[in-house]
Amino acid sequence: MSNIHLNTRVKKLDDYKVISRIFGTGYLRKIDKIIQFKHKNCWLLVNTYFAKDVLETSNPQGLSLLEIFTEPIPFIVFLKKISNKFKINFSHPKEGDLEKLATLFAAARQFIKYRFVVKESFNEYRQLEEMRKEFIEKPQCLSVAYIIPSLDCNFRCPGCFIYRKSWEKKHSGTMRPEVFDHMHEFIMRFLPKHLPIEFSYIFYGGEPLLNKPFIEYASHRIQVLKSEGVYGKLKPRLGIVTNGSLIDEDSIRIFKKYHIIVSISLDGVGASNDANRIFPGGIGTFKTVLKGIRLLEDAKVKYGLSWTIGPSNIDSTARDIKWVVKHLKTREISFNIMQDMNGNLSQKMEESKYFKKMHRIYDVLRENNIIEGRLMRYRFAGKKRSTLLPYPFYCAAVGGGQFVLRPDGKIGICHAGLMQREEQWQTPEQIIDIFHDPVYLKWFARTPVFIKKCYQDCNYFSLCAGGCAYQVEKATGSMYDRIKNVCMVERFFMERAIIEDHSEKSKKS
Repeated sequence: MSNIHLNTRVKKLDDYKVISRIFGTGYLRKIDKIIQFKHKNCWLLVNTYFAKDVLETSNPQGLSLLEIFTEPIPFIVFLKKISNKFKINFSHPKEGDLEKLATLFAAARQFIKYRFVVKESFNEYRQLEEMRKEFIEKPQCLSVAYIIPSLDCNFRCPGCFIYRKSWEKKHSGTMRPEVFDHMHEFIMRFLPKHLPIEFSYIFYGGEPLLNKPFIEYASHRIQVLKSEGVYGKLKPRLGIVTNGSLIDEDSIRIFKKYHIIVSISLDGVGASNDANRIFPGGIGTFKTVLKGIRLLEDAKVKYGLSWTIGPSNIDSTARDIKWVVKHLKTREISFNIMQDMNGNLSQKMEESKYFKKMHRIYDVLRENNIIEGRLMRYRFAGKKRSTLLPYPFYCAAVGGGQFVLRPDGKIGICHAGLMQREEQWQTPEQIIDIFHDPVYLKWFARTPVFIKKCYQDCNYFSLCAGGCAYQVEKATGSMYDRIKNVCMVERFFMERAIIEDHSEKSKKS
């Protein structure tokens, strides 16, 4: 060490001057924080403003730099903190200090490369304001219309917080063709002549197959509009979400004639499904639903599974997915996560245990080359925008152009409040302009960039939509709040999306 002159050393370690020219004094990001989690044997570090940039490291000294990055600091202060933390005297370095410094500076350069350190002039609060303006000034185009043929249902699932009020209030009813025509004319006023994004009509419920004649009527009307070129080159899709118990030859005829994509509500195999999906009187539904699935398969009708995960089936889901792979012909699965009912997952287990169980489920999906629907939508949404601001993981009801057509002729935003949030439901005559309507503007603005608690202390705020607005409002009285169990579910999906993207990139490289 004695033959190495200090000034030579300083010149070699003087990279921060280059950094200073490129990045100003170099500050850690102010609002947006670093996400870090372990995947296999390495830590993945993510700056969520640039979510596509993931730093993978197993270097313990590099990770220790994160302890220094606890607040925005100039780069020269960062150097001083390195000196204090690692007991390095820049004036009189000891043996081994140069090697240690080389490792630390290499890690620091990685932080700059992957944009954890930004120019001093980079104003994240201004960026936040621009994000807010974008949600208000540039509302999304219409993307999906949920059509409710019937609010009745032949199931009595205890976890169905959306629709159980319909049979309690006894005013569910079914949709009539003339009511649909009136509401659909309203929707058509706001659809551009040439759709810029794919638009979907989804028959929902209740159980939509309780009103098959209406489904055929509405499908025919939409088909006529397609043939007339109303939608332009990008044709809307038709879909249905059904419990599967009423599927018969007539249903299959309608599905095939109008190219309706079928989604079957199924929560597992045998007892896993029957714990929550039951007929009146408590009889399980799995065997009946399976018969409907077999009819679809025999008729070569494309279908997927809408799978709700809750306390009763979280441990059996990975096993049941293996059964699905072996015994069913579909590879399309989309999850819903119970968040607001007795036996809530967040009340049953710690977050670390919940994450472990959920990762196990997604590992099984990955082993069988299945990309789960919700995760696929999240990953796609994150790639739609520029590298500067990835699109937040969103609910279609929040700025996503979602509309729900209720049998009584009213139009709303979210089917979660179908029978319980009457203030969100309006007649077509009451809504003069969707994008200036007070109810719709309230929902458009409901993202974490408008929620102070989120952007002040959550690492994920620039990617997250804040969870289900309906459930948050139900729990706290305000959709501009947040609840712990919703945050836990959203954090898992974002973490898994990052892992999946990183794993794909690692394979390609």
